[in-house]
Amino acid sequence: QIDSKHIADQSALPSDAYAAIFRNKLPKYQFTAIDVKSRLRFIAFANELTFKNGLSFLLLVAFWLRALGVNQHLFFQTDNGEEFGGLPTSRKKSI
Repeated sequence: QIDSKHIADQSALPSDAYAAIFRNKLPKYQFTAIDVKSRLRFIAFANELTFKNGLSFLLLVAFWLRALGVNQHLFFQTDNGEEFGGLPTSRKKSI
């Protein structure tokens, strides 16, 4: 499963932590991939929630698994957000 999270969430963070994200120019988004069986996690951070960053993260995980010798068919489940090829549908032909 692959998902993204908006880290700079003012309603979920104390005001000093929220301000520190912007003051220190920290990334505002987290990408997470979790293997549902082993619970192995891959985490990356980005400044923008874009299709380019979502696809880059997906490819990073796939290439990393291949480099570790995982040769089985890979299946990625997402919530179909725009960062993973959701709307517009023209991007979602085959990734």
